[in-house]
Amino acid sequence: MRNRRLSIGCLVALALVLCACSGGSDKIGGGQPDYLDQYIELSQLRVPENATGREARGILDARVELLDEMTPPDGLVEAHDAGATAWDRGYELVEAMARGDIDPGDPDVVGEIDELDAVIRRWDDAIKDYYGVWIGSVNGAAMEPAFCADASIVARAPADLAIERWSTIVFEYPEDRDRTFIKRVVGLPGETVAVRDGQITIDGVGRDDDVYALSPANYVVEPLTIPAGSYYVLGDNRRNSFDSHAFGAGTTLSREIASTVPLGHVLGVLPPEATSCPNDREATPRADQ
Repeated sequence: MRNRRLSIGCLVALALVLCACSGGSDKIGGGQPDYLDQYIELSQLRVPENATGREARGILDARVELLDEMTPPDGLVEAHDAGATAWDRGYELVEAMARGDIDPGDPDVVGEIDELDAVIRRWDDAIKDYYGVWIGSVNGAAMEPAFCADASIVARAPADLAIERWSTIVFEYPEDRDRTFIKRVVGLPGETVAVRDGQITIDGVGRDDDVYALSPANYVVEPLTIPAGSYYVLGDNRRNSFDSHAFGAGTTLSREIASTVPLGHVLGVLPPEATSCPNDREATPRADQ
């Protein structure tokens, strides 16, 4: 995974899409009373690569509408106002590019976009500090179909959202804390996990509630008892995910330690039902990147 902002720069490519739009659109999205929930919704209002001009405009309109509905807490008013103003200006630039009024490669336009991105980075940082959340994006297909490549993620701190079976967690790879992963929790502390014939078993009992896998696992995991305070994790794209079943190859650590994720490495938590992938996108199994 990689840290990722709600970048204005990433909207520039939409100008070409919007050129094909014939006008007017049905607005989508909508506000929620909790500011962080609204921010998460905003982060997930992204335009699929195959979007039509009408669809792209509808999503951009939804961003503007949601921003108008958001009421920040006192500690975020300044950052929110600056960020919202930057988004509004970014929207104006995209519209101007779509009309052909300005050149996306013009140095002055590029410079302004960089300045707007800097404002939004400060907004992101203020939200991260205020709520203690992790903000980033998915890199690769290991969590499809729930989380597509490049999907935006806003994960709550472990202290604010308990980790349960089937939660999705963002964590630092135990063998290299500079690498960040997103995986699904399948085994909890103290449990014995195994995988055989595509089925996960916990303490010798098959789990019939694993509804998240893109396809059944094509490997075998011999029974492993998870250490206290650690979790066993798998990618939803089971056949193309670097996760607990593959962690620790070549290490001198015990299999139980090398294969699991300690709580202290967890950066953020999402509930089991969380997703960030357009519904009309076909999941494509491929290796995590």
